[in-house]
Amino acid sequence: MNTALVTGSIDHVHTVALALKDEGFDALAWEGPPPGAAAGLPPGSVDCYVQLPPVTLSPPTAGVQPIGAGSLAHRIDTVARVSPLLAPEAAVVLVTAERGWDPAAINALRALTAAVVAKRVGSGVRVAVVNSAATGDIVAAARHEQNEARAVSLADLAPDMDYADWRTEVLNLTSRGEATYFGWRRGDGARRAAVLRRSVLSPLPGADDHGLARAVLTDALGGGNDLEEWAASLAEDFLAEVIRALPEEGFELPIREVAAWVVRRSLAEGAR
Repeated sequence: MNTALVTGSIDHVHTVALALKDEGFDALAWEGPPPGAAAGLPPGSVDCYVQLPPVTLSPPTAGVQPIGAGSLAHRIDTVARVSPLLAPEAAVVLVTAERGWDPAAINALRALTAAVVAKRVGSGVRVAVVNSAATGDIVAAARHEQNEARAVSLADLAPDMDYADWRTEVLNLTSRGEATYFGWRRGDGARRAAVLRRSVLSPLPGADDHGLARAVLTDALGGGNDLEEWAASLAEDFLAEVIRALPEEGFELPIREVAAWVVRRSLAEGAR
């Protein structure tokens, strides 16, 4: 499950957190100062951070004083304090529905926040600004940005090839009938993993080897609570015997090899 953190005004933070829960997030509403280790969240565990204004949300109104440098700096400083909690491919959604936010201030907030998270977390984090007090708009932006942050492309499978060689390689891969699991390292050093079925490349959850082992097994065994529990019980051994043997810079793992490992493991269990 994806973890979302919401900070901001006490009168709206719980409403947004509940709406994120309805979207499938494990959402935490934080009413106090910017959270850190005291919040019980380990570093790199937040997949989506939503920063509401520190005051009651209200529609922008013409003729009011523009947002000052102090307010802009406070918003960016709050993101900087939260940044150790962000996952490498998190989404940051900043809500600017108070009075005084003009296009120039919004652009400055987006650009400066993106620079801060890129320096502290990496370039995989996406930053969006929502100039709306509507909970639906905020949640929709959070879901969209997280999906975009985790999106993968067939180009990721062979980024260093010339186009002609890449086309041949990708056509060969997508002509296969079976699913194949791929892992690679992006230019910013972040590791990615995905499953390729025909021409559809879908990202796999799991920021570390433990998460990847469980994600591959769960995908290979299919849905259902019993199968998910079985995948979880096999994950440690699958990690030790298969995942850790794969090259860190990149790998290709056909689903038939995963199935063969599961069969061997089942036979060994039955022989005991």
